[in-house]
Amino acid sequence: MTLLGLQYFNQGCRVLMLLASQDLFKSYFGLEPSVVQNVQAFVAIPWALKMLYGLLSDNVPLCGSRRKAYVVIGAIAQFLSMLALTLFPTQSLTLAYAMLFLANTAMALCDVVVDSLLVIYARQYPEEGTEELAAFTGTCIGLGGLVGSLISAYVTELSSPRWCFLFSALLGLLILAIALMLRSEKGVDGEEQLGFCPAVKRSCAEMKVLCRMSEFRNTLLFLLATMITVPTFLSFEYYFLLDEVQLSKFNYSMLQVLNQFCLVLGSQIFSKCLAHAEYRSLFLANIIF
Repeated sequence: MTLLGLQYFNQGCRVLMLLASQDLFKSYFGLEPSVVQNVQAFVAIPWALKMLYGLLSDNVPLCGSRRKAYVVIGAIAQFLSMLALTLFPTQSLTLAYAMLFLANTAMALCDVVVDSLLVIYARQYPEEGTEELAAFTGTCIGLGGLVGSLISAYVTELSSPRWCFLFSALLGLLILAIALMLRSEKGVDGEEQLGFCPAVKRSCAEMKVLCRMSEFRNTLLFLLATMITVPTFLSFEYYFLLDEVQLSKFNYSMLQVLNQFCLVLGSQIFSKCLAHAEYRSLFLANIIF
């Protein structure tokens, strides 16, 4: 559970990397908001490939491990990429793009492995496990976001964004240390171990079966429609609030603190009051609010 909590905390701290990179591109490289928005979309591509990482970690063991080795690789990649930006933050745009892309790949890889462990824990407690773990993950992500936003508020206002990257590097090092203490496993819950290609075929077949279920199909369509019709303009918002509204970097980061506090509060409200509510009603309430 320590690894789960720390990795979800690390996922929440992505806001630190986001705020630091926005400051780096705007204040040090002088990029236009449209360019920064394109860069942020590019470096976030690894998060769209999480299904591929899951297939790899489940079916292609490394050194006899189907979980531990991938967390170790991801933690090392996060540490090295963030360390590079700590040492050479303004050396070149290409280096910044590459290291941010690598860091997102590392975080997404660790996130997939931890998600699979979360599913295993939930199976052990079928009655309340899913709801409690969902609240736990939301709280850890929110706390990570709170800490990351607070650090960014002071560091980007008073110093260089390199120190934000250093904090992310140290988080990767901490995840590496905890991952190395995990026991290696050859299988999980008696799952059949397939090769990568057979696993892809099986997953596609399972997706076809799931898509025939109206509950799954409608939920998937709802999420896709939400992502398509509610775009994000984080970089444009950042430039607008700093240049037009004249917010300081400190105040902008404090807005993110409020956002992350709401995530923690919402996770606790869900755990205490809404854990057994119908998901359709929760989706509808979310749209209304």
